[in-house]
Amino acid sequence: MIASRTYTLLALLFCFTLTACDGLFADLSELEAPDFDADMADVPCEPETNTEFCERLGHECGAVTDVDNCGGARSIDCDDYGDFGCGQEGVCLLASSITALESNVCDCPDVDFEASTETICGALEAECDDIEPAQICGYAWRDHATVECGECPDGEECGVIGPNVCGCPCAIDEGCQFENEASPDNPCLICDPSVSREEFTVADDWVVCADNAFCMDGTCQCDEDGGFSECGDRCVDLNSDPDHCGSCSDSCQSDVDGATVICVDGNCEIECPDPVETYCDDLDLCVNLDFDDDHCGVCGTQCLEGESCVEGACDCTEEGYAECDDKCVDTMSDPNHCGECGESCDGDFFCISGLCEADCSDPMTVCDTYCVDTTTNPNYCGNCDNTCESDELCVDSECVDCEDNDDCDGDEVCNTASNECVECVNDGDCYEDAICSEDNECVCRPSAYIISSGGLAQEIDSDGNLVWTFDAESQLSGIAVDSQGYLYISASNQFIYRLDHDGQIDWSFNLSDVTNSRATDVAVDSEGFVYAATDQNQILKIDPSQDEVIWNVAAHGNSQVRDIAVDHDGFVYSAGFDGVVRKGNPDGSEVWTFEEHGGSVGRIAVDRDGFVYSASADQTARKISPDGQEVWRFTGHNSPVTGIAVDAGGFVYTASSNGSVRKLNSNSSQQWKFDEHDYPVDTLAADDAGFVYAAYWDGSVIKLNPDGNKEWRFEATTDALYGVAVDPGLYATYDELCQPVVD
Repeated sequence: MIASRTYTLLALLFCFTLTACDGLFADLSELEAPDFDADMADVPCEPETNTEFCERLGHECGAVTDVDNCGGARSIDCDDYGDFGCGQEGVCLLASSITALESNVCDCPDVDFEASTETICGALEAECDDIEPAQICGYAWRDHATVECGECPDGEECGVIGPNVCGCPCAIDEGCQFENEASPDNPCLICDPSVSREEFTVADDWVVCADNAFCMDGTCQCDEDGGFSECGDRCVDLNSDPDHCGSCSDSCQSDVDGATVICVDGNCEIECPDPVETYCDDLDLCVNLDFDDDHCGVCGTQCLEGESCVEGACDCTEEGYAECDDKCVDTMSDPNHCGECGESCDGDFFCISGLCEADCSDPMTVCDTYCVDTTTNPNYCGNCDNTCESDELCVDSECVDCEDNDDCDGDEVCNTASNECVECVNDGDCYEDAICSEDNECVCRPSAYIISSGGLAQEIDSDGNLVWTFDAESQLSGIAVDSQGYLYISASNQFIYRLDHDGQIDWSFNLSDVTNSRATDVAVDSEGFVYAATDQNQILKIDPSQDEVIWNVAAHGNSQVRDIAVDHDGFVYSAGFDGVVRKGNPDGSEVWTFEEHGGSVGRIAVDRDGFVYSASADQTARKISPDGQEVWRFTGHNSPVTGIAVDAGGFVYTASSNGSVRKLNSNSSQQWKFDEHDYPVDTLAADDAGFVYAAYWDGSVIKLNPDGNKEWRFEATTDALYGVAVDPGLYATYDELCQPVVD
């Protein structure tokens, strides 16, 4: 029984391996069921599956009835269970060309080669290219020769619109011809004649693929076979793209000037701008390794002192150096090789300029082979190369004018803080009634003069003490001091008064004799001529010696003239409530007007060079050139600027209605600010020593030193102060007794 069963299985296996077993299994249904050995009788049989049943019988298709491995009869359709059933993969695709043999095995019809070519090409809808017959009939074909489906019509090419299909090969710039024809350069573009016959367009939700990408299944994909990877919305070559070198997140960068950054095999490399240079990676630097003393032969290799890089090697070539004991040494200073290799200096000597010289002990220094004290030697002051002038001393290694008073000439004294010969160090070095200024110069002790709305004129000495008081019994509005220390004031009773050093009337002038207006301010020039500004837009020049008006001009339209000043050359300056600053000639005619202020101008000042300074209600102070052009404007105040003054050093002082006082340099930069008194300031005055005086509306005057600190405060009256002046006047000079000298 075992032998019989084995024979039957071998026969079945042999039949299954044949390509066509026509009728081989026709009578299998008549075979008896297998008889198993007795020892197997108790083992349960597991029926084979339908697929295994069809495969064992060699059936690929059709219905079959037979006995399975367990002896049971079974009828099935092998089309549903065979791996190679008819109509599935590997079977002729043309149903009319498929025949099911009696043995239920699929096969293709026997046709001649020409017929099979037509069948194959038709089945694949192919018009061109080589097609293998196996693509149609699979295992039913014995030969695997290719089939040429044919040539494309004139003007068409194979594969331009799909595999094995002829189509128009036109490029984008040649225009599209047929609807839904794919672009040869980008298959995600199609021809849409309704839009344009000139170019391929994006249809509906189609997209244009980026460079180095192609369209597959409606998705743009980077050409990975071409070496491109997707980075963001770009297809890049990670081996050569400097912005994405090695990976999408790595970019090539360098701070080397002029260098080119490239990506090679996914690594960043620097190409130096000079072909003879080498890029030092650790230093991020391009250098010439043949001649760079800091990078000689190898990046980072520095030549030692005395060595130079020559053709990539450090050689001892510097002047004064020699190679001794395989080292480059300075034979001008090396005590072991002084002058030449091997020449050493004894312990008490050292090498100077190639010669062994004696050793100088501290504080002595060797200069030109001499031991000198550079702290006091004027020929070697501070160091061997510094020589003082013939009239200078060397003190503490610096060239100075003096060390004590005996080193100064005449009446000068030695300022030991700066070792300079000066006029004075303190007030005791000056003559009577003089003080020592911050510039170490003796200046006369200035007095301040103030006027009030209640009609009082007062002199206050430099220490803040009252000297005298004059009562005009009429409101005072203008104040000036001449070169001899006489005080001029203008009153609302139309009088102008000149007061002597004791506060007594020395001269007066009644404006009512020439005009119905009253004076709002007064000025005096170096020759003693008096100038009056009035509330009726007038400016008058008066000769006190003749008690007559030299000229009377109208200025500032119909506006009140608020302030007036005169310079050394007799030019007259005025400011008015109309916001105009005016410069007039000595004869009263107009030179120019400055009209840039946005509010009334209440105070002006003029310096020794003819520059004019104005204070305005528009919260600005301005410097105006001698030809009437704005030099600068200061906008640091946040309230109307009510006072302005300039000292002999060119420093400018400004004050405002909120009580603050500021010091500016000649370029309008603020030096300091004083704001310890919150009453409005009416006017300012400054003396030659750099002290400034501020008159306030609460009846007090404050003196500030050059650093902006308060020296004293004098409470003059309960009335508002309407003016302050200080002597010496702008052009006054004084003798040794501080007596005025007319220049």
